[in-house]
Amino acid sequence: MPDGETRVKLSNKDRQRLWSRINTNGGPLACHPWLGKLGKDRRGSYTRTGGNRELPYRVAFEDAFGPIPEGYDLHHRNCPEPSCCNSLHLRLVSPALHPLLGETFAAAKIKQTRCIRGH
Repeated sequence: MPDGETRVKLSNKDRQRLWSRINTNGGPLACHPWLGKLGKDRRGSYTRTGGNRELPYRVAFEDAFGPIPEGYDLHHRNCPEPSCCNSLHLRLVSPALHPLLGETFAAAKIKQTRCIRGH
């Protein structure tokens, strides 16, 4: 988010639209997948009134806990579903820590302590 920009609280209309597109049927501890259109990254997109496009899980987290502090990212902890909007499945992490937490190729390379050929 650019310096000086503050997130606007969700209007009741935006809150209704957001939560109507999130499946919360599994209960408070289950994944709450985004039911709207998903992109190639399987994360989805939500457009607030006024045209600001955002990741739905970020909007859901901010609706539950308030603004994400500057300098922090959200990480899906122990949750394999990238579209999950359950705020209990998310945690704040620093950008330096975030790449180390995933199961991606990049995360494996960062964690690697020696050459795969034994060097």
